[in-house]
Amino acid sequence: MYALSHPSTAAHMSPTEHVYFGGLTYGPFASVAEYRDYYRRRHFSDPLSIMYAVHATVSPDGTTPLSQNRLIGQLGFISTVPVHKRLEIGHVWYDVEYRGTFANKAAVATLLAYAIEQLGFVRVEWRCNQTNKGSFGAARSIGFEHEGTFKKHMQNKGADRATLMLALTDDEWYAGIRDKLYARLGVETGIETSAA
Repeated sequence: MYALSHPSTAAHMSPTEHVYFGGLTYGPFASVAEYRDYYRRRHFSDPLSIMYAVHATVSPDGTTPLSQNRLIGQLGFISTVPVHKRLEIGHVWYDVEYRGTFANKAAVATLLAYAIEQLGFVRVEWRCNQTNKGSFGAARSIGFEHEGTFKKHMQNKGADRATLMLALTDDEWYAGIRDKLYARLGVETGIETSAA
């Protein structure tokens, strides 16, 4: 993960413009050890935070099988509040070659199905830096609804950050978002329909 998210081509970028960490409140990291320490403290020690590595088995255009799985990014369940059946999908980033492809939709669809259908969560949130148009657009294209903007919500590398809040509920998932998302991905949903 460190090598993927810290390419030599990004070494000259400022922390706020970094190709992988620009919109996040953390990173980039000076070393593998610093990267591991952050994840250990922030995610591995928190039972309500689960991070997932995203691997691809096909090329970015979705047509050519790869000879072996390729690590292309990460995302996870964060800000989990079980008593309110609410969680957030966050800390999302992908290899630049896979941005704007099927990758995010497929990974998020997998996590949404798991959170809502298997774990019983009723609300899934997505938050992003107001300046991160790519993240906002990705969330909207999946079916997350924009609920508002938190002004001066947090500090991001020494500057005030406004955060866009989006959410999707279990009702919306079952009422059509799941089927539309799966249809765009070419996935069978297993839902039976009958003629009227």
